[in-house]
Amino acid sequence: MTAKRRNKTDQRKIKAEIRARLANGLTDEEIIEEIGLAPNIYVGYKRQVLQDELSEAVCDTAGETWARYSLLMSGCLRDLNVVIRQGHQVFDEKGDTRSMNAVVGAIKAKAQILDGVIDRGQNLGVIHKEPDRSISIGGIAVSHGDSDRIEALIEERKKLLGELMSTYQSSPYTETSITVEDIYGTEVPALETEDESEGDS
Repeated sequence: MTAKRRNKTDQRKIKAEIRARLANGLTDEEIIEEIGLAPNIYVGYKRQVLQDELSEAVCDTAGETWARYSLLMSGCLRDLNVVIRQGHQVFDEKGDTRSMNAVVGAIKAKAQILDGVIDRGQNLGVIHKEPDRSISIGGIAVSHGDSDRIEALIEERKKLLGELMSTYQSSPYTETSITVEDIYGTEVPALETEDESEGDS
């Protein structure tokens, strides 16, 4: 192997070591101490590592990005499985209930990771996501907007309200003759008075 090829191989090895340690969450100081590089040399290698990562991310499709994310999260899930298994083991052997706190925390973390994988896939368009069926008409939120009748009714009332405001906007409220039926239509049931309710009883 020539000196030039050996030099390139050494550079790739150093970059791989830096990348692995960055992925494990080590600080710059810890990486410099472990690898034994001068700080100014390390900065140059780290910049190359980050540029390589950026180039890969830019070239990736949405599916590839989600696949990489899923693989990374799979490693986290494996680590959490170890925590859960060890927590159960400590509890079975020593009866230490504190170990179960770690188990519960790990289970919750697993659930969050799994939800995150699905959410990220939906945001990237890799996983199909059902559209939000709630609609907003004129600032009014209508849940489960699957009724054309509701939408038409609201649009009708909006139009009527606009006409009433146009007609009476310059008139004092006490001089207007707007009735409940004008706004809500004739289908609104009349309010029952106390006398009428007593008469029916």
